[in-house]
Amino acid sequence: MTPAAGLDGGRVMVDCHGIPVAVTITGGNRHDITQLLPLPDAIPPIRGICGRPRRNPRRLFADRGHDFARYRRPLWKCGIKPVIGRYERCADLHKGLLDLACSIICLRRLRTSC
Repeated sequence: MTPAAGLDGGRVMVDCHGIPVAVTITGGNRHDITQLLPLPDAIPPIRGICGRPRRNPRRLFADRGHDFARYRRPLWKCGIKPVIGRYERCADLHKGLLDLACSIICLRRLRTSC
């Protein structure tokens, strides 16, 4: 599926199980960082065991391209801990972890489809 003309596609925020909880669509050639703050605001209330529903996630995992202090501060103020991943220095380690992650995703998909 390709995005419509002039659209760069969408940004998706998922929960810990990989289920999408918020989606935004941006115009063409927009940097991912522009959607870092609007995405948590788009999350509906999250029901828990008891008490009032959570409005924001506890943690937000992002890659190093989102590691800017001016974007981390507003997340902290909302009670969201930004966890920024670091790149591996060795490309073969990164490729190995990427292959492992893809294999796990495919295995989970196979288990649920049978």
